[in-house]
This record gives sequence, structure tokens and C-alpha cells, in this order.
Amino acid sequence: MNAVTTAPGAIKAEPVFRRWAEVIAGALTQGKPGKTLDFKLLKSSHTAVSYRAETGTERGFVKLFDPFSRAAREAYARERDALLMLRESGLVPRHIGHSDDDCMVLVDYVEPAEDPLAGESRADCVKLARRCGAWLAEYEAIAPSRRQSGNWFDYLVAHDRYSQLLSLAQMQPWLQEIPLCGSILSRCDGSLSNFLFAADGSIAGCDFEQARFKPRGYDFAVTYLAFASRWPLHHEVALEAMADGFSSRHRGVLDPQELMAVARALFILEADTARGRI
Repeated sequence: MNAVTTAPGAIKAEPVFRRWAEVIAGALTQGKPGKTLDFKLLKSSHTAVSYRAETGTERGFVKLFDPFSRAAREAYARERDALLMLRESGLVPRHIGHSDDDCMVLVDYVEPAEDPLAGESRADCVKLARRCGAWLAEYEAIAPSRRQSGNWFDYLVAHDRYSQLLSLAQMQPWLQEIPLCGSILSRCDGSLSNFLFAADGSIAGCDFEQARFKPRGYDFAVTYLAFASRWPLHHEVALEAMADGFSSRHRGVLDPQELMAVARALFILEADTARGRI
């Protein structure tokens, strides 16, 4: 194994990788005698570091969480559990292995296509939104689920972040008419970088560090917020494209028009929160 690059102040990955180098290489090559195992740093945060592991032509994605941080260990557990539950779905990178002692997960590496977030035009936004909407519908169909009843107003008003906002009170009449249709394991992170666009045209969802059970449609709404942030001039057409993509793959009880209404409500609430309105 070659030396491992570490970001300044990041988790010290090299000792962990030296312990696991033979196992990781064996997993990637299916036990065949391999070449030198290399690790390339891809991303670093306060809770985890991510690397591409490579031996010969085989690649894997390794995410290592800080084992000395309670928050990072909890994030690791959520990521591990989600990947295990979804390993046969085809919608997330395939789980290969993990280590609870070292808070490490190993999954398939998704060969990236050209960065779809690089486009600036309305057409770029619409195309990407439709694809993300379709993935969200497919995920809704297979995600672990629980029963949850009620309506979206009661759900949002119970949220400390929004409970005192006048705008939420003004939306009460119609949000009360939109029912909760159960909850599913949601990523709770709408960042568009958490969609992996593969060279073969497929999409994989990643980053389940914040995964929790939320009402069906919650991830649709927070993903829309990410589109509104990335393409502020095109956020409404992005929402329509997301709903169109969602409708093309959805076979459940969710009403795309109601999803759009909840997404717009969350957009207003987040904007008011950012402005400090009450």
C-alpha cells in the first residue's frame, strides 16, 4: 500500500488503511493476487473522510468516520445501516463491507459521468431535476417504511424551527388538507452532490449520515430546496420537472401536486427563517 494523503486536520486514515489493506484489496479483486493498493482522498469533513481505493483496474469507495467523536459514530451507524438495508436496491452504491471498530464503510465506486451540476442553463436544470425526481420516486417505492398519520401542518408546526412563523400559520388551511402517507427512511440531506451520475446513465444516491424516518415526500421537498439554491432563477420549473420525473416512476399513494405544495411551503419557511422573520 502506498502512502495515504490526509487533509489538514482530518481523520488519520493511514493506520486504519494499513490494517485493512489486504482485506480491501481482496474484496475489490475477489481474492485475486492484486497490484499495489492506492487511496486517493476525495472529500473531507469534520465527521468523515472519503477515499477512492484502487488496485489495478478495480476501484472502491471508502468512507472513514472519526471513531473518537460520538456524533461521527452515530453518523457512521446511520450510513452503515442504510447501505445494508438498501444493498440490493440498485439505487445506492453496493455495500461491500464495513468495520464497526474503525467506523469504516466500503462500497462500490461509481464511475462518474460529466458533472451535471456544471450546467448553467434552464435546460440543464430541467433535465437534472427530472432525473432526480425519477430517482426519488424509485427510492420511495423500496425504502424501509413505517406508519405515520396526520397532516403536514401539524407535522411542521411541531418543528421548533418553524413553529413561530406567521407564514406557517397562514398556510394552515391548505397544509392541514395534505395528509401524511407514512414515513420512510429519508436522507434528510438534499445536496445535489449526493446524487451520483454514473457514466452508464444510472443514478445512485449516497450520503446517509443524517438518515432518519421522515414523512414520505420530505426528501422531495429538501431536494427542491437544493435546486432553488443552485438555480434560483429556474426554481419553479425545476420543481415542475422534479414532479414530472417523480410521476413517471411513482406507483404509490403520493400526489405529485401535493408534493409540490409541500415543497413550496418548505421553501417559504426556510426563506423566512433565513431572514429572521416571525
